[in-house]
Amino acid sequence: MKKSKGFTLMELMIVVSIIGILATVALPIFQSYIVKSQAMIALSEISSGKVGFEVSVNNGGTPSLVPSELNFIGITTNSSLCNIEVTSTKIKCTTKNGNADKFDGKVILLTRNSSSGTWNCTSDLDDEYKPKGCI
Repeated sequence: MKKSKGFTLMELMIVVSIIGILATVALPIFQSYIVKSQAMIALSEISSGKVGFEVSVNNGGTPSLVPSELNFIGITTNSSLCNIEVTSTKIKCTTKNGNADKFDGKVILLTRNSSSGTWNCTSDLDDEYKPKGCI
């Protein structure tokens, strides 16, 4: 009598079931990490303009996102994850190209306190996705 080699159908079904259960649990966790990393990238995209912003404001100018203007702060209106706007006290990122319901259309806002020169970060992202330091 030949000895059987390989897996039975029942063993294969159990393995497939276990893989399915693990994927069901892991996928939402993985998507959460993606949104968190997209939020950190978006914050770093606008944070890179803080130095140019400070130079512009300290020289009495109005910060600009147009490269040909004198008070250009070093970032442009469109980046990979942000539509960027700038005012005399704020750098605003309206998120795009991310997880549609958890990331896109949200706002990350850097606000400069003109009396102290410090920056505050606020965001309307869900608390679990906000970058560290943002409220």
